Amino acid sequence: ADVRAARDAAYAAFGAVHLLMNNAAMQSNNRCGPYEHPDRWKVILDTNLLGVYHGGLAFAPSMVEQAEPSVIVNTGSKQGITMPAGDTAYNVSKAGVKVLTEALQHQLRSMDGCRVNAFLLVPGCVNTMIRTRGDKWVEGAAFKPDRAKDEREYNGVVDRAYAAEKWRERGAWQPDQVIDELFGAIAAGTPFYVIC
Repeated sequence: ADVRAARDAAYAAFGAVHLLMNNAAMQSNNRCGPYEHPDRWKVILDTNLLGVYHGGLAFAPSMVEQAEPSVIVNTGSKQGITMPAGDTAYNVSKAGVKVLTEALQHQLRSMDGCRVNAFLLVPGCVNTMIRTRGDKWVEGAAFKPDRAKDEREYNGVVDRAYAAEKWRERGAWQPDQVIDELFGAIAAGTPFYVIC
């Protein structure tokens, strides 16, 4: 209901929607293997896969009907392709986003005159809050802020420049680099898989 309300508000305010970004992510940081923690599985699948599904369900038909050049971007993950051990629920959810987005693009391409294009954003290690939020979620009151590693702090040092440099040393992308890569693909109309 909330996603449909957001769609209705967007169309009321702007008359059309030209970019839909379905970016939903929750992870347990390697603490949700196969057949364990069903409560974590539910949260991760509901957020990461069904969040993207409901965003597309609410917006895609209207975007097709408006018959204007438009883009739907769903955020997957390299983990949805490489499937590293330990964070099985996250991997499954992002693999599901990959399959959903591939099916969406096939469907859009088969519609006569359709002007909507879909892209799968496939980030790897990016300097964001996802790991810290995952640790806070799983650990609850036991979370230790001095272990935070995100775009604002790294191992207790609260300094964006320091955190960015530490992440770069680990090979991580900065969020603005991911956005530049995505917008370059959108402008070119290709590639479908925007791997960062």
